Amino acid sequence: MKEKLDELFEKALNKFDFETVRKVMKFMDWKWWGSKDIPTFEDMEKMCRELYAETLSYFLKEQTRATVSSGGFSITIFNNYAGIEFVIERSSEYEDEE
Repeated sequence: MKEKLDELFEKALNKFDFETVRKVMKFMDWKWWGSKDIPTFEDMEKMCRELYAETLSYFLKEQTRATVSSGGFSITIFNNYAGIEFVIERSSEYEDEE
């Protein structure tokens, strides 16, 4: 399972459009906490790999869909799926059923 997810993640990472993300970050003057500069391509790839490792660890332990997000990036893993997103806005509400 891990090997297949690693392969899917690498394919998703290779197809991900970091150039467009960096343009958006520049436009929005998007800086990560503790940094004075907009993240480089290397910074963004490193962030995605770190988030993937954390997401994979949770998925393999819990055997359920897992998502970890930071710095605008969101990594999701489940069964035969590994996805990368760059999210600039999200809102949600949840209420327990009574």
